[in-house]
Amino acid sequence: MPISEQNVLVLQGGGALGAYQAGAFQKLSTGGFNPQWVAGISIGSINAAIICGNPPETRIEQLEALWEKISSSVAFSPWTCGPKSRQAFAEFAAATTNYVVWRAGFFQAAPSGGILAIRSSPGG
Repeated sequence: MPISEQNVLVLQGGGALGAYQAGAFQKLSTGGFNPQWVAGISIGSINAAIICGNPPETRIEQLEALWEKISSSVAFSPWTCGPKSRQAFAEFAAATTNYVVWRAGFFQAAPSGGILAIRSSPGG
């Protein structure tokens, strides 16, 4: 195949965009698209590695396995049991994060510590 006729897949970064890329690749693959070149940045490079590192017949399955695992709202088992325990834990974690991260004045820039330095405010 001449170089001008090769199929190329380029995947950009952007966190949750990676899950979209997996779904788009699934649709392209079932339509007969088979890339000769795959490139990616950030999350796109992870998807690209899975696509390149697996034979065509297992690529979609491997992408689904990755995104099912990393898309979970809870990375470990909650301390409660029952059908709504996962949801309750996720809501608790979200509320705690909102309180800690978004509480006004909880973190502030250090005056001489540079652009990335943060320190806890007094009494917070």
